[in-house]
Amino acid sequence: MKNISLEYGCVKKLFFKLAVPSIVGLLVVSIQIMVDGVFIANSVGPRGLAAVNLSMPIISAIMSVGMMVSIGGGIIASIHLGKGEKNKSGEVAAFTLLSLVLILGFISIIGLISIKHLIIFLGAEQNLIPMVKSYLFPMLLLSVMYNLPVYTETFVRIGGNPNYLFLSSFICFAANIFLDYLLIVRLKAGLSGAAYATCSANLLGSLALIGLLFKERSEIQLLKPKGDLKLVKNILYNGSSEMLTVVASSVSTFLFNRIIMASIGELGISALTIVFYVNGIVNISLYGLSQALQPIAAYNL
Repeated sequence: MKNISLEYGCVKKLFFKLAVPSIVGLLVVSIQIMVDGVFIANSVGPRGLAAVNLSMPIISAIMSVGMMVSIGGGIIASIHLGKGEKNKSGEVAAFTLLSLVLILGFISIIGLISIKHLIIFLGAEQNLIPMVKSYLFPMLLLSVMYNLPVYTETFVRIGGNPNYLFLSSFICFAANIFLDYLLIVRLKAGLSGAAYATCSANLLGSLALIGLLFKERSEIQLLKPKGDLKLVKNILYNGSSEMLTVVASSVSTFLFNRIIMASIGELGISALTIVFYVNGIVNISLYGLSQALQPIAAYNL
């Protein structure tokens, strides 16, 4: 697959070369989430869907932090790449990965320690608390694995290899279906199985991409991480708008869940989960379109 150049050529063509793989990849992720819902609905039932939906504000909030770090670091790496500072760009990429692991790891530990309080805060009724915990616990435990694709896709795109996002998405999708069937249907692992399947599939998809960041075919290559608190501040600042966008959606989901749980109950939450699956396809497509502009603008800054 031939690298693209962020410096030369027609901006319109360059934009769509970045946008199409991004949108298709994210659409596959959306379908993957819906497939999870199908397995859960048929194996666990409507209460399983309700438990997943109640967990989503926390999962999305953690994802927003992962996006803030990954995209913020990607912007800074793109700017250094545009300056011709390829080694510095590689150092920032490695420092961003290190920061992502440490920050998400810290948040996960806090979440696991206070998981019971979190579940009550989310509005789960007493009979749903065990089901929410069985899904939320592995999602917190493996939050780095779950959020790693945001990092790999961002930096592979900046490195000039957006078409590899197709490969990553296919691996992630195929692995998720296989692991859902194995863990939920065959091994009867229920909601925990769904969570472990999703996180494991995301890890496999990420590993398919991260190897590119050690090869010359990528404009960005992972080097020894170098950075300080000032760089962390700049990373978080540049990625903060992405975080706030997802946090706003998480708060909306949380408020919907609390109101519907109070007025309709867990069946209403189950129905809302299906609505959110469909709505996610639209939102994630727009997100993929917008992210196509980021490497071009940052590199040419």
